[in-house]
Amino acid sequence: MYEAFGMLDERKTRRSDTHVAATVVHEFKDTTHVYLLDVGLHGCRVSTPTRLTAGSFVTVIVKGLPSLEAWVAWSNDSEAGLNFAHKPPPNVVAAILAA
Repeated sequence: MYEAFGMLDERKTRRSDTHVAATVVHEFKDTTHVYLLDVGLHGCRVSTPTRLTAGSFVTVIVKGLPSLEAWVAWSNDSEAGLNFAHKPPPNVVAAILAA
C-alpha cells in the first residue's frame, strides 16, 4: 500500500514499470496512441496526450498481443489509470514487460 494522489492506493497485485507503445480505443471508435507506464494483472497506467473519460470503456492494444478491455479508473491531462475488465493471462503481462 502506498499513497498516490493523496489517497491510499490498495492494489490487488503489484504493478511493474514499463514503457511500451500501445493504442487505446475509446468506446469502440476513437483511438489514442499511448505508452504503458506500469502494468499488473489487474490494470495499468498510461501516458496519454488527451484526457480519457473516467468510467469509460476502452480497449488497450499492444502490437502482437491480445487486446485488453478496461475501464478508465482515473485520468488527468497526461496520464490515466485503467482497470482491466478481465484478468489477462500472466504470459501477456510478461510479454508487455519484456518488450
